[in-house]
Amino acid sequence: MKQGAVFIADGSEAFCRELSQAVDRIPGLRVVGTAIDGEQTLRCLRERVVDLLVLDLMLPKKDGIAILKELSRQEDRPQVLTTAVFVSDFVAAAAAVLGGSYLVRKPCDPHGVAERLQEMWNGLPSFPAVPRSFDVDAVVTSVLQKLSIPAHTKGYKYLREAVIIAVEDMEVLSAITKELYPQVARRYGTTASNVERAIRHALELVWKRGEQEVLHGYFGSWHKLTNSESIALIADRVRLQTARHRRYGGD
Repeated sequence: MKQGAVFIADGSEAFCRELSQAVDRIPGLRVVGTAIDGEQTLRCLRERVVDLLVLDLMLPKKDGIAILKELSRQEDRPQVLTTAVFVSDFVAAAAAVLGGSYLVRKPCDPHGVAERLQEMWNGLPSFPAVPRSFDVDAVVTSVLQKLSIPAHTKGYKYLREAVIIAVEDMEVLSAITKELYPQVARRYGTTASNVERAIRHALELVWKRGEQEVLHGYFGSWHKLTNSESIALIADRVRLQTARHRRYGGD
């Protein structure tokens, strides 16, 4: 079986070193290089084949968003796990739209990041299996149930609809207030502000009542995420499963 080639781009040499050591303990993964600024990162990515990229969004010289834009123009690009100390809705949405598969808040445990990389390389086995006849609605529902989002709440149905829309068009995540919430609102005969408030309330219940290990496994964070971050991460996971289904086929 091919080993997954991991490249680490982070402004902290200490974090690069610690994460490299953690990745080296993961069967099937190997670190092929590190960089501490954006320009060095792009040079290295042009010179070698990389399957998994750990990308600090706040790199000096060229930031992570600029690197993601560069990678988005390439046909054969790595899966990207992004990291950041502070993440605004805009940055989270931009990273998701440009191909970031996973977002981890700093400070973070290098061993936890290495485990996320292993899941990405192995096809995220902890997530619901794709039905043989692929059904995006069913996969989204399965994920929300796994996260213990109360199904009887308005926030659940609004969040479910928002994720399905985002799966079909990730561009809406760059304008979640102006485009995504209004789309959901029109489908349910309500207002965008009601949609935003209901989704936020549903997610707050999840972080208060949900199993922390499950939440960390899905979101890569021990801290509550914003609506935008949560929708982007769930939608991107479903899209990854869609791609795997199309790649390996099904009835």
